[in-house]
Amino acid sequence: MIGKIVALLDGSTLAQSVLPHTRALAHAFQAEVTLLRVLEQERKTDTGRLDPINWHLRKIAAQSFLDEVSKATADDQIAAEAVLLEGAAANRIIEYIEEAEPDLIMLSSHGQGGLSPWNVSSVAQKIINRAFNSFMLVRAYHAPDMAHTEAHYRRIAVPLDGSKRAEYVLPFASQLATIHNAELLLVHAQVPPTILQSHTLTPEETAVIEQLEARNKTKAARYLAQMADQLEPVTQVHHLSGANTADVLLEFIDHHDIDLVMMSAHGHVSETVRPYGSIVSSFIAYGSTPLFIIQDLTPDQIKPTQAELSALANGNTGRTNRTNAYAQPADWSAK
Repeated sequence: MIGKIVALLDGSTLAQSVLPHTRALAHAFQAEVTLLRVLEQERKTDTGRLDPINWHLRKIAAQSFLDEVSKATADDQIAAEAVLLEGAAANRIIEYIEEAEPDLIMLSSHGQGGLSPWNVSSVAQKIINRAFNSFMLVRAYHAPDMAHTEAHYRRIAVPLDGSKRAEYVLPFASQLATIHNAELLLVHAQVPPTILQSHTLTPEETAVIEQLEARNKTKAARYLAQMADQLEPVTQVHHLSGANTADVLLEFIDHHDIDLVMMSAHGHVSETVRPYGSIVSSFIAYGSTPLFIIQDLTPDQIKPTQAELSALANGNTGRTNRTNAYAQPADWSAK
C-alpha cells in the first residue's frame, strides 16, 4: 500500500496547497511523511560570484520553514521529517525520489513561479514526466485558506475502462472513501466504434455499428455493477457516452462537484511503454481537480525517450536505475 509519502514544497504559499492533502492521505494509509524542499541558486552578484552570506541566510530560513511545517504536520499518527537539498529543483527532486523510493509524491500544480496560463508549472511537469512514481497533483490556483488543516473528501471519482490495469487504483479509492465517508463514483465513458469510412455507410453497416454500441453499453453497465458490488462504501456508477473519452470524463468531473479523481497510470492498452496513458495525460494537462495517480509500471518497464538516450550517450547518467534496454511490461490483459 502507501507507507511513505514525499510532499514537495518550495517556500511559496501556493505549494503549501499539498499540506492538507498530505495529512489526509498520511492518516488514511498510516504513512510516514517527508517534506522536501530544494534551495535553488539566485542570480550571481556583479562580480560573477554567489553571495555566500545571502546564501547562508536563505538556507537558514528554508530549513526553519521546513522544520516549522514538519512540526505542524506530525502528530500521534504521522511521523514527519524535513529534508533540504540544494541545486536545480527538478533534477534534485528526481534524484531524491530515485534513492528514497517513496510510495507517493505530493506536488502542487504551481509554486514559487506563481500562477500562469499553463495548467501545470514546468517544474511539476518535469517531475511528473520523469519520476515514474505514483503521485497526487493538487491544483494550486490560489493560496490555501488554512494550510495546516486536513483535507476532507466528499466525492471521489474513479474512471474505469474495463481493464485490470484501471482497477489497480480501486483498493486505494475504496479505503480513502471509507475513511472519509465519501461517495465513491465509478465512471465509464463509451465512444462510438472506430471504423474506416471512405463512403456513406450502408444500412447494413449502420445496423452493425448500432448493435456493437448496444453490446458495449450492456457490457459496461454489467461490469460497473459488478465492480460496485465488490467495494465499500456504497458505490455509484455512471455510464457516459460521447465522441472523445477524455473530454467526456473531464466534463463529468467538472459538473459533478468531485473533490478527488483517482486513476491508474494506464488503462486497456496493456503493452504500453510510456509513463502514462492518453487519458491520464489529458487529466494532468486539462483537469481542474486534485488528481491521484497510481503508477502500475516500474521504471525499467518504461521506454527511455530519445532525449534520455542522448543525455546518457553524452555522459549525463540521468536516472541511476535506468538502462538503454527496457523490460516488457507485465501482462495486464483486459477482461
